[in-house]
Amino acid sequence: PTGCKLAVVQFTIANISDKDITVSLADKELTYELVLGENTIKKPLLTALMGDLQFYNETIPTGETKVGVVVFAVEKDVDVSTGTVVIQNGAGKACRISVK
Repeated sequence: PTGCKLAVVQFTIANISDKDITVSLADKELTYELVLGENTIKKPLLTALMGDLQFYNETIPTGETKVGVVVFAVEKDVDVSTGTVVIQNGAGKACRISVK
């Protein structure tokens, strides 16, 4: 959108188990939000990027890591470094992660 920039939030997904695992997030009913300040909440863009967590489905070999991303459109003058990503499942359980 005009007057906006992309905020690409990157996650490292590590397989610390002793066998290969398949990580499939597309069917987990997860929602993602970028919280900027008290009153600004951004929803992620739908993308066709490899590693988009909204559609993530990859096998990760034991001991290896992969990268996943969630992309948000934010106003050009917004500082996203103080934001928080909120990931919530269909049951209402949420996790808050500070953006760095």
